[in-house]
Amino acid sequence: MISKSEIRYVKEGVELNCRSDGRDRLSFRSNLTLYADNKKSFLPQCHGSSKVILDAFSVECGVKCTIGKDEPASRIVCDVQLAGNDEDREEEERHHTDVMNAMYEAALKDESMKIVPEHGFSWVVYADVVVFGRTERLTSDLMSLAIVAALKNARFPKIEVTNAEEDEFDIDHAAPQQRLPDSFLNTVPLCVTLARIGSYFVVDATSHEMKCSDLDLTVAVNGVGNICSVRKGGVQGCISPDALISALKTAHIVATNLLRKTDESLSLSTKKGSSVLSL
Repeated sequence: MISKSEIRYVKEGVELNCRSDGRDRLSFRSNLTLYADNKKSFLPQCHGSSKVILDAFSVECGVKCTIGKDEPASRIVCDVQLAGNDEDREEEERHHTDVMNAMYEAALKDESMKIVPEHGFSWVVYADVVVFGRTERLTSDLMSLAIVAALKNARFPKIEVTNAEEDEFDIDHAAPQQRLPDSFLNTVPLCVTLARIGSYFVVDATSHEMKCSDLDLTVAVNGVGNICSVRKGGVQGCISPDALISALKTAHIVATNLLRKTDESLSLSTKKGSSVLSL
């Protein structure tokens, strides 16, 4: 439990735009780090991978691209596992898996993943996320960042359609590996969670700050700047229309900036072979 004096101390700092660790309301922790490699996956069995580290908490993601029939045009199937899992966290795993998949189903409407549209064949991307370390309230932010980075550096064999009428395909292992289409990658959303403390929203809330928050909003923004979904968390409180609009504008700015930094880091890794993004 957190005392009333501690809650008052946290609220006063947020109101003055100086949180207990020195950040302003819209800053991420400085030791939030993304590891990605554009040359090869650090998980050899995957087409792409990434790792996000924050304090003693980390998220690893591996993505695989497979061919599916009669699948949605651009589909990501996400599975979230909590390392060191015990029975009391199985429900939490299912919750986060359902939240991530619902977000992707709402956001991904692109047709660029179709291989043979008239026969219903398309790419299906499986994103396996493993979370290490425990937090009081786990948000979707770091998971979505790891998935975005893994998808952007994914490389997979080239597919040649030899006979569309007979649904025949060849995998050309000799050809340079290809990346996912930009038109698809730009539709993949990144989450930003805003926690309300007092009258203000903060980004990247610590576990201590989460205990002082009565409401949080998770906003998903894609690469072309569209807000794809909004999810309200927390067990208390409601939000006025004006406050909601202000929160959406704030989340949009933060997510767009984070996506830009991620792209810059991955672009640098194309030249150097690997990249580390620190915010």
